[in-house]
Order: sequence, then C-alpha cells, then structure tokens
Amino acid sequence: MMQPVLEVKNVTVRFGGVTAVDNASLTINRGDLIGFVGPNGAGKTTLMRVITGIVKPQEGEVLLEGRSLLGMSINQRIRAGLALAQQIVQPLRAMTLLENVALACGAAKTSNPLVAMRSFDR
Repeated sequence: MMQPVLEVKNVTVRFGGVTAVDNASLTINRGDLIGFVGPNGAGKTTLMRVITGIVKPQEGEVLLEGRSLLGMSINQRIRAGLALAQQIVQPLRAMTLLENVALACGAAKTSNPLVAMRSFDR
C-alpha cells in the first residue's frame, strides 16, 4: 500500500475558550487534489496553518511522508515542500485570466505563462 504524502491526525486547536479545529484528521495521497469547503469560522485556514507550522495544535500531529513535523520550523517545512498561499478574493486585475492561472502554477520562474502551466505537476 502506498504511503500517504500528508497525514493530519486528530488535530485540535483552541484559541482561549474557542475550539477552532476539533479532532480533525485527513489523509492526502500522491496525485490527490483536495479543497476545503465550509462557512467562515469552520477552521479551514487554521487547519492549513497547523499543517504549515504557523499555528501549533494543542493535540494531534501532522506527518509528511511518514515523518512527524512536530518541532519542525516553518522554513524547514517550506524546504520540505509545504507552503500556504493566502486567498486572493479577486484576481490580479492588470493580468489576463491565463496570466493569473499561470502565476498560481509558478510563472515567476518563466516569462511564458503556457510554459509555467505545462510544467505544473499536480
């Protein structure tokens, strides 16, 4: 059986008396494409911040390719391939739709948006 790329196990985050994430678990395998959907305040961003190391959970753990990320700095997580890009509610207006999508695929590495999109490995 293939080892998951990312595992979140029983993560709980509390801010004072408010529980933002309550015993959340998920498994992501290579090639998976996922999205978090839910109302404001459901804990989506907080869970992403736990995965990337910005927020420390009170309970639970995060594993990347079977290795615990506990105690790993944000910079170490970035080097391991984890990062969080904040939501942009509206696209960059001075750019075309193609350029906006290419930027999300890493177009900063090339001046050709189509090259960036073709090289994007999901």
